[in-house]
Amino acid sequence: MLKPWVATTKKVVAHDKRSNTDYEFESRFPDGIDGTPFSAAEMNKIIDAINILPNNNLLLDSHFRLWDEGTSFSGAYTSGGYTATLWWVKNLSGGNITVSQATGGGMKIQGTGTVRVSQPIEDAQLLNGKTVTLSWSVNGVEHAKTYVFSASATNAATVELTGGGTINWVKLELGESATPCVPRPLTQEKQLSLRYFWQTFDGALPSGLGGKMSCTFMADANGVADALFCTPVPMYRTPTARHYTEATGEANQVSVYTRETGHYATSPIISPFANNCVLGLRLTGCTPNTVGFISWFGRYDARMEVT
Repeated sequence: MLKPWVATTKKVVAHDKRSNTDYEFESRFPDGIDGTPFSAAEMNKIIDAINILPNNNLLLDSHFRLWDEGTSFSGAYTSGGYTATLWWVKNLSGGNITVSQATGGGMKIQGTGTVRVSQPIEDAQLLNGKTVTLSWSVNGVEHAKTYVFSASATNAATVELTGGGTINWVKLELGESATPCVPRPLTQEKQLSLRYFWQTFDGALPSGLGGKMSCTFMADANGVADALFCTPVPMYRTPTARHYTEATGEANQVSVYTRETGHYATSPIISPFANNCVLGLRLTGCTPNTVGFISWFGRYDARMEVT
């Protein structure tokens, strides 16, 4: 953090919070391009511009804009669970809570006790021992704390809220100062989230109005057929997969079409991921030596649990 320009010495002061020490740096560019000396006011404009530059946010979806599985959740949540796509919520008190997407953005929490909101960090070990600053806004009021990150104690950035309210945003950054929290473009946030959670449809449940996957197959002599498809990006781990047919609520099934049998629904055997990127669906009980195709809606969850 740079302090205002000292006009009489043409020096600028930087303050180290950890050692509580000021360091002076003499300017190497004290004059304008035409040789006119910079005034203190002009130099302070440059310093002010530097001080408000935002550091990179180490968290994803800082403003709680991704709600792939629904926009409102109610329950005890004493063991924790995901609500907003990338945010883990745990109720530290008794009773039920409601977590929902706030009007105008953010996460709204209704409840009388204390609720912990966390985002696990995939590369937490890279932050181990480093000084970080966590900042967040609740009901428009900003808060911040600086600490040394310990990957052995936690793999997440965590905010606690007592008595309900709306968390507007959360930011974790390297260094000892909180800088402005600027959201990434929504398209970029969505792309980054696909490493941890991906579904082929919009909304909490498939509607049959797009997002359907399909693949042709050739059943072998034993009536077994395999279909392969790729996820948009390599996922963090082998995901938990769940499939749906066009009929909402018909869970963990795919639709199969063949000339011999027409249409039927079945639960496929899900083979392991190859490099967490290619998924195989194996169908059994097909008519031997027949050609057909399968279609489905899918949800693939590779999110981390909070320790």
